[in-house]
Amino acid sequence: MMKGTVDSYSEQKGFGFIKQDDGEKTFFYRTSINMSGYRTLNIGDRVRFELKASVRGPEAIEVTKI
Repeated sequence: MMKGTVDSYSEQKGFGFIKQDDGEKTFFYRTSINMSGYRTLNIGDRVRFELKASVRGPEAIEVTKI
């Protein structure tokens, strides 16, 4: 699992970016947030996640607040 910090997130658009601990930024969809109830994250939240290859480049999945 990788770790990082939520760098940006738009509830209206349903996606955001995570700044990985190594400095890279990674895209994620709201549907990739791993929590029960309403899925949301705040800028600055620490998260862990997996990476998967997508047409647009690496994408974070299984995003979990830590």
